[in-house]
Amino acid sequence: MALTIYLAGRMDNYGPDDWRANIVAGFEDVGFESYHKAANGGYKSVDWPILQHAIAGEHHYSGPYYMNCDHGCTISATDHGNGLSKSGCLFDIIDDGRMHINKLCMQAINNSDVVFAWVKDDQAYGTLFEVGYAVALGKTVVWCSPVNFEYSNELWFAKMASTQCVTSYSNDDPVGAFFRWITPISKGANSGVYLFRCGDFCKIGVSNDIMKRLQQLRTSNPVHIEHVHTIHCAKDDMLRLEKYLHERYNSKRVRGEWFSLSDEDVAEIRRIVPSHPVDTKGVWS
Repeated sequence: MALTIYLAGRMDNYGPDDWRANIVAGFEDVGFESYHKAANGGYKSVDWPILQHAIAGEHHYSGPYYMNCDHGCTISATDHGNGLSKSGCLFDIIDDGRMHINKLCMQAINNSDVVFAWVKDDQAYGTLFEVGYAVALGKTVVWCSPVNFEYSNELWFAKMASTQCVTSYSNDDPVGAFFRWITPISKGANSGVYLFRCGDFCKIGVSNDIMKRLQQLRTSNPVHIEHVHTIHCAKDDMLRLEKYLHERYNSKRVRGEWFSLSDEDVAEIRRIVPSHPVDTKGVWS
């Protein structure tokens, strides 16, 4: 299934050097078009398209976008990549720009299935707002940060609210982390370790066709069963991870693969995005 994806994160590099340009086909072209619209008709003339099949030839991109002039003066640490600082090409019209760019970002998130948030330090104030807004809308939020990033005392709160967490194995490689997350989905994978909920109990299991398995259980159960989460991984890895989770929550086992899990337990499982192969010793390091 094709997803519409919003790539949140600081916008402090010139368009071609931004990490999004290595993920989204046509990203720079929209930036140049937006700049010329703003220069000729003000910020309110700018709209952001949804680029169809721009990610891995399958998924759609909703935003955000830069305004790319020829020399990069629209890029600074505080202008969201849209010339909203007190200097540069668009200085004369910035007053109406900030409100409009904010609306464009929220509209793009409204139109998205997933918000992938690159949080490389504790200065990503706009990104934290976007994460909170997406969570409030019930969107899937994938939190991505460097492996050695030291969280401030407060960033854990936003991370805990996210649906999944992905680690960048270098200090500045959101592209690699993004494709590690999206590749199983792009391949149409519907296998992995699943977490279902039925009333007060949760089932942890594996399947090569999770939606089919869910339908089977719903047919034979008078109480509604909800799909909570799937961890996509290779067959050998998913069997190892299932065993690990069963052992981890063994004290909460009710019967077979059914467990009495707390909200904190469920949130912990939802944050797992395994590396390849799965390193179960480091899942909760």
